[in-house]
Amino acid sequence: MLRRLCLCHRHILLGRNVMQHAAYSTSIKRNYGDGSGNSQYDLTTYKLPFTPDEQNYLLATVNTITSADLARLKVTKRIIKQLMKSKAEVGSYAELSELLYINGFGIKAVESLCNALLRDRDGEEVEDDATNIMLHKNFRKRLVKPRVDVAQLEDIRTVVSVHVTAGCLAWAKIDRGSQVEDLSVEELLNSESRFDAPKIYDKVMDVASRIPDADLYVWEEKNNQQLIKVPLGTIIIAMQLAQIKGMLMVLLESRLKRDIMREEEEVEGAVKWSSGRLIYMKESIVPKLFMLKRGGERTSGLKLADELMSGQQLLSWLPPLDVGEGVQDCYFSTHPSLRRHSATALFIGLAFNHAIIQQNVDVLRKLITPSV
Repeated sequence: MLRRLCLCHRHILLGRNVMQHAAYSTSIKRNYGDGSGNSQYDLTTYKLPFTPDEQNYLLATVNTITSADLARLKVTKRIIKQLMKSKAEVGSYAELSELLYINGFGIKAVESLCNALLRDRDGEEVEDDATNIMLHKNFRKRLVKPRVDVAQLEDIRTVVSVHVTAGCLAWAKIDRGSQVEDLSVEELLNSESRFDAPKIYDKVMDVASRIPDADLYVWEEKNNQQLIKVPLGTIIIAMQLAQIKGMLMVLLESRLKRDIMREEEEVEGAVKWSSGRLIYMKESIVPKLFMLKRGGERTSGLKLADELMSGQQLLSWLPPLDVGEGVQDCYFSTHPSLRRHSATALFIGLAFNHAIIQQNVDVLRKLITPSV
């Protein structure tokens, strides 16, 4: 009974055959007009805020526009999906107000769509969603932990990215302009020290002392490894790696806290960090930016890193690397079995620099675009 009343009401309002549009008509929608929660829009009295000429243009455009055109105009995926579905069911619209009755639409969605089409007609620049998403704290939370504030980003001059395994530790120091200032890798555990806790501690302390000072340290947040039905040796290595990471966390955080206290004493009004400067970056970022996924496996990317370190530009979003004096020779003189770890540290640092610090729009578009 209620559906019949709604359909009758719609028939009177639009003056079109009810059955033609029954597939996408809905009951009367109400929406708050001014955000205050006091006044309400009623579709029986609401009028779209566009001139007759604008409505004619909008109607003709909506009837012919494609999903690719809408995506180019930064129209949301939800609006595109619902509009394309409605057009497939009913064909073209006779009146612009019919958009108000598309299932899942409302006044806000229709006005947003129409304004985007008018901006495109008038040649106005469409606001870049990638930058907006990056500046939104929820997007930053998805990229790094803990969250880094904009004021804190402006205070960063150098970053050291760290890649650690049970066998070695690699790092890359990159400045704000993406110059690679330092790149190194050192062995940690071997057959003699693997089961000797004091030797592990001494080795980590020794290697960590040579990690360069920086405003911030970054490494990847690895997914927890499933240790069910795996060899005992694998479990032992995983436990030792956790031990090494724990040591490094304590050592680096202690160094950073010491530096922060000194800075706050020396510089009045220095930026105070809400948390430590040891940052975990989402593990999926590096393989997505550097195309290191083959099927379900992640490749080391050693060949790509070698070419980047030799000055080649292979990625559209990444200019040729500016490599500090002596860094290139040090990198290529390292054996490939160890150099692949330096490559990973390099990728982590470049990804963080361009995605988080520089907020490179091309990078952000890659990160918000679903993988094919």
